[in-house]
Amino acid sequence: MFNMTIILAILAVGFLITTLASVAVNILFVFKFPFILKSLFAQRLVFFCGIDGSIRPEPARVEGYGMRTDSGTYNFEREDVVTFYGIPSILVYRPIARAIRPNIAPIFRKLKKAGIKNKRAYASILDSKRMTLEEFKQTFEVVASE
Repeated sequence: MFNMTIILAILAVGFLITTLASVAVNILFVFKFPFILKSLFAQRLVFFCGIDGSIRPEPARVEGYGMRTDSGTYNFEREDVVTFYGIPSILVYRPIARAIRPNIAPIFRKLKKAGIKNKRAYASILDSKRMTLEEFKQTFEVVASE
């Protein structure tokens, strides 16, 4: 009987040590690699790249033409999407990325297709003088006569 008690105590202590070790490894794993835990439940991910080279993932959902995270909505093109273990994701360089509102994302896409790719080109269109109908006809008459 004494031998059986010692054996059961040794097994119980071994089981306790094994359980504590596995919990410690799991906690360390979650704190060391948080993107694995986040990616388990996320349908989409946005990876934020910092100046110091750090990469931090955030779960996201698609809204309009952008991926919405807790920090904002980020516009993306089809070519920007990468797959991370089967999860569609985008990479965002944090210092120059700007969050946009999802309802104006289609306007930015149309401007980009029209060849307006930066703020200066957009400002030059807004600051340009409006032509009257007579000036427009006169301009095209001169061009057609040449």
